Amino acid sequence: DTLKPLFDRTVQAQYPPGSIFKTVVALAGMQMGVIDPNKGTYCSGTYTLGRVYKCSHVHHQIPNVQEAIGHSCNVYFYQKIQDIINKYGADKPAKGLDEFAGYMTQFGLGKVLGLDYFNELPGTIPTDAYYKRHYYRLFRDSTWKAAYEISIGIGQGVIQLTTVQMANLCAGIANRGFWYTPHFYKGVIKDHKLVPQNKFIEKHKINIDAKHFEVVIDGMERAVLGGTARV
Repeated sequence: DTLKPLFDRTVQAQYPPGSIFKTVVALAGMQMGVIDPNKGTYCSGTYTLGRVYKCSHVHHQIPNVQEAIGHSCNVYFYQKIQDIINKYGADKPAKGLDEFAGYMTQFGLGKVLGLDYFNELPGTIPTDAYYKRHYYRLFRDSTWKAAYEISIGIGQGVIQLTTVQMANLCAGIANRGFWYTPHFYKGVIKDHKLVPQNKFIEKHKINIDAKHFEVVIDGMERAVLGGTARV
């Protein structure tokens, strides 16, 4: 933006990531034991839970996680984020959501990545504490349920990521479970020698089984070969 030349969208702009977030929903759900990668759902084009949520298409039968990602089925991920949050019971959404948020933190989401660059913002990954503050501020009642917030399952709602976090999310998937802090410089020169900066060569591990990454990567490939990204 010529009127905001110092506004750097890579680290300062925060956006709902949309459908790319479905990849990490799938990964967390499989690791939590809530999502069976070999079971699917029927998609009629809508999902009703208090209100009607729409899918981009009528997908009919979605047989597994790979096809849900490949065709970016909203209905599938509305159902799965509800199952994730309600893992410990519909009356205990806090525990399921916070477990899910813990996996998102391992991807570097909802916090600054620690770049060797200025003005980086953290984005937003909701937790139980976040929703309690949010609903108390709106309604003077901190009670919330999964049904209120299933839009986060498709990367909408209160979810916000910076663009560098989105790129780093994909790096974590491509690496099958780890990432390095994004950075510009390799190290500093001392006594005419390059001294690496330890923070930039440290692996940040994601505690999700490698087999789940293969499922999601297969789904991403299907999106390009015959799904929503084929064009």
